[in-house]
Amino acid sequence: MKEVVLILKRKIFAYLSNNKYMLLIIFTALSAGAISGSFGAMRAETLGTAQPLILDNNEIVMMSFLENLKFLGWIALWGLNAIGFPVIIYLLYSKGAYLSAAIYSILILENENQFIAVISIIPYFICTVISAVILSQGSLSCSFAIGKNVIFGKNRRKMSSNIIKLSVSFIIAAIFALLGGFGEALFKVNIT
Repeated sequence: MKEVVLILKRKIFAYLSNNKYMLLIIFTALSAGAISGSFGAMRAETLGTAQPLILDNNEIVMMSFLENLKFLGWIALWGLNAIGFPVIIYLLYSKGAYLSAAIYSILILENENQFIAVISIIPYFICTVISAVILSQGSLSCSFAIGKNVIFGKNRRKMSSNIIKLSVSFIIAAIFALLGGFGEALFKVNIT
């Protein structure tokens, strides 16, 4: 068991060190969006009164999963494009702004116990950010490779590995999106 943990630890650190610049770009886009979204929500004259949706757990999970899957689909689609880099950055920026504005609105509208509100948001937030980071890294890598191939006409063999990497990233990101939906249903918080 200890060997499996060590191997997994080495794989994760190798992944992080090999993709540190892509992850820095992704983190910057999400953070800039989160900052602007929270300031936008603070400056909003009127926060819309959130009507609590009366949904059962299955509907919350499916609604959350499908909304996040749509977002992930857009990132994957633009990852298969040579000029997808700026659009992916914009999608990450807008997702960061949306998440921070939604969290700010939930915290403002929750009057009784803000600690419970914060705890209920954390699983959805973590799963959504992890799914966006994983897929965005694969999409940006694939978009850069396609752009290099279009401009320089080289590395055709590496293209298939980037598309496989994008496909695997999409599957892992979809699993995290589903887990985020379960987290949203568990605490009956409707962020999407």
